[in-house]
Amino acid sequence: MIELTPGLQYGNIAYGTGQAHSYWLGTVNLAVRPTPRTELGLFYVKQEATGVSPLAFDQVSLDHLLTARIGQAVTAADWIWAAVTYTLVTPPASVKEYTFSWARAGAWTASVTFRQTDGRVFLGLALP
Repeated sequence: MIELTPGLQYGNIAYGTGQAHSYWLGTVNLAVRPTPRTELGLFYVKQEATGVSPLAFDQVSLDHLLTARIGQAVTAADWIWAAVTYTLVTPPASVKEYTFSWARAGAWTASVTFRQTDGRVFLGLALP
């Protein structure tokens, strides 16, 4: 099975201070399943923004990311994943982060990410 999924998102955020910023985010995802228990994926993201936000956490900046991912089914409901994300903003491309995750279909996804740019480790838990 081969699956190609494009995406486009646009946002405009205005603040009571009179400041505002707009952004757009484009994605292309390619997933290939050479066997029913193995998946390979490439994910590309490009985002750009204009304007200013008074809040540091919601400011969108220029980014080009390419993620390569491999997954293996452990059981019918459980998958483990390994991924590496490259930033393409500054040549040459460099590793931005490594992620390892475990997903149980319809229940949860747990992850550990090491961000190489600043040496931080992030733990994640996502519920449906």
